[in-house]
Amino acid sequence: MTPESTSPESIELVADEQTVELEKLQTPSGERVIIRGSSAEIRVDALALESLTWQEPSFFEALTGVPHEEDQRVIDESGELRLSNEYTVVTIRLLEADAGPRIALASPKLGYACRLSPIELDTIAQQETGFFSDLLETPLGPEDDHHHGVH
Repeated sequence: MTPESTSPESIELVADEQTVELEKLQTPSGERVIIRGSSAEIRVDALALESLTWQEPSFFEALTGVPHEEDQRVIDESGELRLSNEYTVVTIRLLEADAGPRIALASPKLGYACRLSPIELDTIAQQETGFFSDLLETPLGPEDDHHHGVH
């Protein structure tokens, strides 16, 4: 259950028999991250990733059917990807936490952050791009808490 930084432009999380890779990609229309899960992959931009940072733990639990473990002690930290566009910047850091590898996804501009497990990332990789459009209905974070600190 060790996180691995496979190259300066990719991060791999391995937990039990679950492997997920995040790879930064430069396209003609800007930077993307490919999230590769066990059976699917999705390409997302910084704004789509940012929309995950303000979601409540119950959102991730409903998505995966497993408890979302946000507040864990970090044992080790390695590897970082930075993704940006004209609207935002998102950082993706690789963590080894008490419950296994996680990524720390942060939006410094808005002050929101979350930690995602391999199973959560694998489930996100299986979504259609419309999934992120729904999350972006509140593009500045939760409607009741715009710009009020790290969450």
